[in-house]
Amino acid sequence: MAFCKLSDSAILFDVTPLENLFIQEFLTKAPGDFVKVYVYGLYQCLHPGAAEPTAEAFALALGLETETVYNAFSYWARDGLVRIVSQDPFAIEFYNVKNRLYQNNYETPPELARYSDFNISLQSVLGGRLLHTQDLQKIYDWIEVLGMEPEAVLHMVSHCVGRKGRQVSLAYMNKVALSWANDGVRTLEDAERRIARHASESTQTQKVLSHIGVFRTPTVDENRLFNKWTEEWGFALDAILLACRETTKIQKPNLAYVHRVLASLYEQGIVEAADIEAHFSARETIGAKMREVLLALGQKSVSPTQAQNIQYARWTREWGMDHETVLAACTRASENGRATFAAVNSLLEGWHNSNIHSCSEAEEMLECERTLDSALGEVFRRAGIVRSPGQSDRAAYTKWRDTWGMEEGLLLFAAELSAGANQPWQFLQKLLSNYHKKGVLTLEQARAERRSHTANRQSGASRKKLDALNYDQRPPEQNGLDRDFDDLSAS
Repeated sequence: MAFCKLSDSAILFDVTPLENLFIQEFLTKAPGDFVKVYVYGLYQCLHPGAAEPTAEAFALALGLETETVYNAFSYWARDGLVRIVSQDPFAIEFYNVKNRLYQNNYETPPELARYSDFNISLQSVLGGRLLHTQDLQKIYDWIEVLGMEPEAVLHMVSHCVGRKGRQVSLAYMNKVALSWANDGVRTLEDAERRIARHASESTQTQKVLSHIGVFRTPTVDENRLFNKWTEEWGFALDAILLACRETTKIQKPNLAYVHRVLASLYEQGIVEAADIEAHFSARETIGAKMREVLLALGQKSVSPTQAQNIQYARWTREWGMDHETVLAACTRASENGRATFAAVNSLLEGWHNSNIHSCSEAEEMLECERTLDSALGEVFRRAGIVRSPGQSDRAAYTKWRDTWGMEEGLLLFAAELSAGANQPWQFLQKLLSNYHKKGVLTLEQARAERRSHTANRQSGASRKKLDALNYDQRPPEQNGLDRDFDDLSAS
């Protein structure tokens, strides 16, 4: 115990000297809570009887977090006014300010000495938050590696604090620093212009977010996305807001979806607001007409897909089909038993290749097809073929009737002869081909050929009684049609 000491009751009315050097050189630049910690610590050094036993009690007496007390003493240690003697238990040793400034007994780390004024300004921006050595080294990299002036870095940090608060993460600030450096920000003037541009972008990006029901401050990435739309792609704000209509199609609207819409418009060369309005209106019209198409195909509760809308636009714009022609194709596809979008597309492609583009032209062709189908239906019935006629069937029938000039009675007769064959349609085609080669065009000529064929077969049966050498011989009058008919009948 000391020989002499100040009574505990006298402490309250005593004084704690605070040097003017501290006020002038340190107090004005330090965060307020850090000054409180320094003065209260100095008070306890001079009056040990009033000292708090732990850092926790020290913080409680000041109404601060314990972490703030630790950060404050680390701050003063960097300035050389105190020394952290021990971390556990936490203990601090105070230095005389005059010795710190004039006797040079304290060795400041080189990087702290080089950036001492910068560090003080940085700490002022960040308030009571302490930056550790590794944090400071990262910030120094913005100056030394990215080439930003210290004033530009301070301006950037202040901007980040203004957006995110003083607890803004170093990772976030590093991301901003990299972005600014990529944009060529180096000087204070560059930083001021970048912030002004960011404020403008942020305001406009926020309008876009509000338009889709998102009410918050836009992120750096969202601002960068907006900048891409406007500066790289050439969209104005009113055009972007028009594109936001598309977000009504999704449950949770977001800028990523808006970006996909704008990318699609950009690829089509549609960037002006008026052109976007016209594009959407035309698409809505196409959508309504596509619903009629699906309804004509029996699909009552199905919405057209984007691919179907695009294909409809191709039918009408590229191929020159009108809407009634498309509906006529739907009717025909249904009659053919294939009421599908793909069947309609196949029909229209065929019509386009045949230079059929109007409803009247299509109806005329369809009437011809229906007439052909009716005739082919009778041919199929007599031949025992159970299916609907197709385009190739119609082409074959047209060739027999119009190109070869065969009578309808002949075609029906040939169909009856084909009944019972394993492949009646192939048999019929071969039979009529042989008729064509022989010049058989009428029903009477075909019956005569049939009688001749039957007679030849009967004559051939009688010749089976000949010896083996003559067994395989055929009479010279037997023609190619008879041989083919024999082969097909035996199949």
